[in-house]
Amino acid sequence: ADEAGQTKHDAGFEYKAFLHAAALSGEEDREARTMALSTLQYMATSADNKRRMWEDVEGARAVFVAAAGLEEPQDEACRLAALGSLWSLAAEPTNRQAMWRDASTRQVVLLAAKSNKPEIRELALGVLWNLSPKAANAGFVWQNEAARAAILDAAKSPELEMQQARSFALAALQNMAEEPTNRPSMWQDELGARLALVEASKLSAPDYRELRGRAMGALTNLAVEPGNKESMWMDEYGARQALLEAANLAPDVDDKSRNAALTALWCLAMAQENRAPMWADAEVRSALSVASQWDTASSNGQLELPLAQGSQERLQRARERALGTLQHLSSATPNQKSMWEDLSIRNAILAAANLTRRNLRRLRVYGLGTLWNLSTCDENKVSMWQDAPEVRSAIIATLNDRLETPATEQDLRENAAAILWHLSTASSIRAALWADEEGARAILLATLAPANEEGDPTPSATAQTYALGAFRNLAEDGETCIAMWHQSAVRDAVKKAAASNDDFSVPPVKRALRLLCVWAYEPIVAADVYRDEGVTALLMKAAREEDREVGLVALRSFQALSTEATIKAEMWANAALREVLIDCSKRPDAKTGSSSSLNTLRNLTTDSGNLEGMWSHEPTRAALVEAALAPLDTDATTGWQLRSIALGALRNLAGCDANKASIWEDEAGARKASLEAASLSAAETPSQDASEAREHALALLRHLAVPHRTSSKEPPAPPAPPAAADDDAADDDA
Repeated sequence: ADEAGQTKHDAGFEYKAFLHAAALSGEEDREARTMALSTLQYMATSADNKRRMWEDVEGARAVFVAAAGLEEPQDEACRLAALGSLWSLAAEPTNRQAMWRDASTRQVVLLAAKSNKPEIRELALGVLWNLSPKAANAGFVWQNEAARAAILDAAKSPELEMQQARSFALAALQNMAEEPTNRPSMWQDELGARLALVEASKLSAPDYRELRGRAMGALTNLAVEPGNKESMWMDEYGARQALLEAANLAPDVDDKSRNAALTALWCLAMAQENRAPMWADAEVRSALSVASQWDTASSNGQLELPLAQGSQERLQRARERALGTLQHLSSATPNQKSMWEDLSIRNAILAAANLTRRNLRRLRVYGLGTLWNLSTCDENKVSMWQDAPEVRSAIIATLNDRLETPATEQDLRENAAAILWHLSTASSIRAALWADEEGARAILLATLAPANEEGDPTPSATAQTYALGAFRNLAEDGETCIAMWHQSAVRDAVKKAAASNDDFSVPPVKRALRLLCVWAYEPIVAADVYRDEGVTALLMKAAREEDREVGLVALRSFQALSTEATIKAEMWANAALREVLIDCSKRPDAKTGSSSSLNTLRNLTTDSGNLEGMWSHEPTRAALVEAALAPLDTDATTGWQLRSIALGALRNLAGCDANKASIWEDEAGARKASLEAASLSAAETPSQDASEAREHALALLRHLAVPHRTSSKEPPAPPAPPAAADDDAADDDA
């Protein structure tokens, strides 16, 4: 009472009074002790008290631990209140690690978890459940033999009176299965954790829904572990059966178990070894078909069927998992044809790929990703473009999207460009793809466009690579190749992509160079390609790259251009190009471009106006002579290849009257090379290149043997044809 005699409330005094009463041990104090512990249990449910009560080591903690360890029947009420209090304190994340590490607390909880009293056991397992999350003690609880035994014993218990304890044990196993280090051993524990989870996952009665959901959640966590995936699928009458039964449940029956099972199938489908057998399983196909279907929804994704509260969100999650699984399964080559032919699955994929609502973007990414995989199958490509207009509409929709999440938008753009890239390999639809100016062509161009003021982000390098690959494939059609060069938007976009980075090994830059090479191979536009200073400068720069593929593409482009009669004089007059060709002709390996460089020079010798200047140009003469005497001791194949090309060029140069005397007078160079090759008998030539070198040498000598070309019957060596545009080897250049 205060000075005025009024009663004053003192919470601290009350708390101490309850602690004092809870610590009493006399027989006559049992009722007071029970009431005090019940009050403290109520206080422990308050979020404000949990941490303070646990940290009250000599007070609340000591009282709870002592009472939780009482085993006399008459002390059961006290024990229940103490265990309930510890359960509440364990609900506080900041208490969990300290509570598990406290030996006294751990001891009384584990003792109670073995009790034959269902109520006591239930509360102890509730404490273990709260202590077992991944962020707290999941690894320690699983590794503790006593804790593991108590939890597994309860998780396998079929008794009705143990149902709640079993539920808590399964929840603890679900927590422990979140810890990556636990997953392998939990799945390998065939008669322990695996048996408990599989048996509970097969419970189908409505009263067991909670048990099933928690067991299914634990199996899902175990399915995340890469080392478990294949064996979980192979467990035909265990985990596989349980997962497929739950995955095939109808909506609103047990959505928690259904979604967990669908998530587990998604995880299992990540293993390459599982994909073909999973798709071959009729129950998998049935579950995925139903879960991924959109025919129960309107075009914008709003469900039209009356469902229970929250079902739309759960159904959307189920659809997301089913579509994610289909995307994985569609990456397996054996599945692709039959998956596209399955009209139910096809319709679900197409519907998802065409969704427009922002909160359904992830479904759309999966839909487009699955179409991307299916488009890699040659047997699907024509049908996907000609028989399914939804494929085109899904691709076009990515053109006008304004998405809130740039990463998602990039995913959509990448998938759309990748689909077109794969479809463009089908020769029968290339013309149609190119002709689709507002569809396929527009999305490819947009993918190469930089960021703009309207909010479109800069496309990713991956998306640009796919788009350039599609254009490059479309250019295989001759008419399309010509039209593509003449469309300035495409031409400029490709040139910008090729010049976008000084590192020519960057994928989009390399792919753009390949497209420039294709244009160079097209005779009708070859002259325009060469006369485009930007293109020629890019190719000359790329030709000097150490990257074998980049340099070879550029040098082959020049080789192709050098077959065009109208620009041979211009190419020889280009001093910078001469320098590039001469330098690259000296590379030690023909496969790095030396043969292409020499073939280009040889092709330029078929223009009579170039002959005198090319022989009198000391660096060119030296390069040809050096190649004509290429060593044969280390690599005779390459040596004869280079000799054949160079002697072909010298043969042409020898057809010019002004060159004949000096060619013969070049005793240690041209004369030596021609005499060495000519001295071989037909039977002694070890290869086709050696035979051609001999033929060129003999023709060269016959040229030199007459004072005027008009008296010679020898024609010039024909120009070297362009190498195959897609062939990375240089052996076939000549």
